[in-house]
Amino acid sequence: MKIKKAIAKLDLLAENINKYKKNAFFGVEADSPEIQSIWIDYEDVRTVLIEENPELFGELIPIKLPIPDEASSFGMVDVGKSVYHPKHFSTIESQVKKALRFVELEYKSNDNELKIPNNLTINASNGANVAVQFGDNNKALQNVELIDNTLEEIEKLGINRDDLNNLKRILNQEVDKSETKAGIGKRIMNWAGKMTSKLIEKGLSDNIPFLIDKAEKLMDLI
Repeated sequence: MKIKKAIAKLDLLAENINKYKKNAFFGVEADSPEIQSIWIDYEDVRTVLIEENPELFGELIPIKLPIPDEASSFGMVDVGKSVYHPKHFSTIESQVKKALRFVELEYKSNDNELKIPNNLTINASNGANVAVQFGDNNKALQNVELIDNTLEEIEKLGINRDDLNNLKRILNQEVDKSETKAGIGKRIMNWAGKMTSKLIEKGLSDNIPFLIDKAEKLMDLI
């Protein structure tokens, strides 16, 4: 029951982050209890998830309330007050997305059991069905075209060839041929997390949301 409540709270948290981030273009009051509860709720949910499955959710980082900006005459809040802008929600948004992806991979709505199918059929962009097999004798991903296209898109975001090859090794399960879908998904998201720092160093921080989207697409295809 505790984990189910945490997952429900996580869904609500994602909705609130999205709502307040959209409103934050002109600044939202940082001292608002409703705004501050986002970070409080995240920490509560993170604690429950880690207690439930430390191996899967242990990568979720603790996040303190960000340092606010001072409201200017450009915004909707009185000049001089503390405000948050969209940038202040970026870190917690990425962690909540990661948590939701892990929950989606790990839990079924009814019995909370991880289900790994032997075969999956995925609808490709051209309408064709692409078979993906997870049997003991066939760990290789069969939807080569979709995967390759996504990898090409990722490389164009500023990811170097060595880092891209590391991602390919994850997809090919070169680390562990018996790894579950949840395990592969976690490795993909961990890889994406490391790449965000490199993109920031290159001055390509605007590409981070696109990188996360592509990583999530790969997780849908495995």
